[in-house]
Amino acid sequence: MKRLFAFFLLLPLGIIASAQDIDEATLIKISGVVRDEITNDKLEDVSITVPGTNIGTITNGDGYFTLKLKEKPEILQFSAIGYKTNTYKLEKGIENIKINLTPSTMVLKELVVYSGHAFNLLMSALEKRRENNVQKPELHTSFYRETIQKGSRFVDVSEAVLNTYNAGYQLGTTYDKVKVIQGRHLVSQRGKDTISVKVMGGPTLPIMLDAVKNTDVLFDPIDLDAYKYEMDEPVVIDDEPQLVISFTPIVEKPWALYYGKIYLNKQTLAFTRLEFSLDTRDQAKAIRHMLYKKPGGLRFKPRELTTIVNYKNGRINYMRNTFRFHCDYKKRLFATNFTCTSEMVVTDVEENYHGPKIENKERFKERETFGDAVQNFSDPNFWGAYNIIEPTESLEKAVDRLKKMK
Repeated sequence: MKRLFAFFLLLPLGIIASAQDIDEATLIKISGVVRDEITNDKLEDVSITVPGTNIGTITNGDGYFTLKLKEKPEILQFSAIGYKTNTYKLEKGIENIKINLTPSTMVLKELVVYSGHAFNLLMSALEKRRENNVQKPELHTSFYRETIQKGSRFVDVSEAVLNTYNAGYQLGTTYDKVKVIQGRHLVSQRGKDTISVKVMGGPTLPIMLDAVKNTDVLFDPIDLDAYKYEMDEPVVIDDEPQLVISFTPIVEKPWALYYGKIYLNKQTLAFTRLEFSLDTRDQAKAIRHMLYKKPGGLRFKPRELTTIVNYKNGRINYMRNTFRFHCDYKKRLFATNFTCTSEMVVTDVEENYHGPKIENKERFKERETFGDAVQNFSDPNFWGAYNIIEPTESLEKAVDRLKKMK
């Protein structure tokens, strides 16, 4: 089995970078919060784009977003799974704007029409990738963040702006490369924070977990017969009806399998979203899949490995990977809960790209760890003119506390 990603458990934690300021006075900053119009709940993972461009970002766990632009756009577009798209005209203020999204409803006949054909629909969607997905080279600008929590407290934050060369979906991932433009690494120095998680691959995870391109993840021919595929409740994304296929393992394999959902545009059968979680019921298989290295005497128990991948306009747009586990030493009474989250959003795209490619000597390699790669960068405000995933309130406080500990 191919190892798609892996984790280190290491001792001790790393070093905090130094700081300097960036002047963003020339940028227009647009910020706000997105809520459910009916429940008033704040909505995460809402896509915010500037129509007619490839510029965008996404809301954080508290529904907040920030966009930094060279000039003020006339409108912004807000879309999320299960909601009607909202086109917002920027007439007055551009900071702390309030956006409401209205839930969409689907007619049940959509589910009846395709009932019993889930696997055939999936095969058709895979065959239509050349038609539905970008085939020409592109250069993506992305924001990437890794966070590590010990219990509910953040102990490690790594962030960076990336350039990703996407060679096109017909070529697979062989020629795709990632380069870290700017980044920072903030780490807790508390003596009790003795265990750190490091994700091998870091910014290359969106390439490896793009299952529409890297079919080894979910659609390897040797695994297709290991799953049961069924039609699920249809939903709406970007005002377009989506067919939803759920899948669960039905046979044993020497390696761990997944369960989850596949979202397909009803009209074109283009992939719009993937949700998949590792089946951790067999702990031995899950450990082999998830863990690369740990200190001697440390007991490791995986709890969750969940990935969400969103697609927009035939390319990956967003990725979030969540890894939860328990660990303790044999002589300790209580285990410690850890959560590692990797998150990426594509904020700009240069289509039909024929400029300089990312050289091998500057590309981020799959066996590197992200925290090590960015800890020598010296600017905590590194994003400057780049768009980022706005930190959640708790993460913002964690970053502030970590800065003060330097």
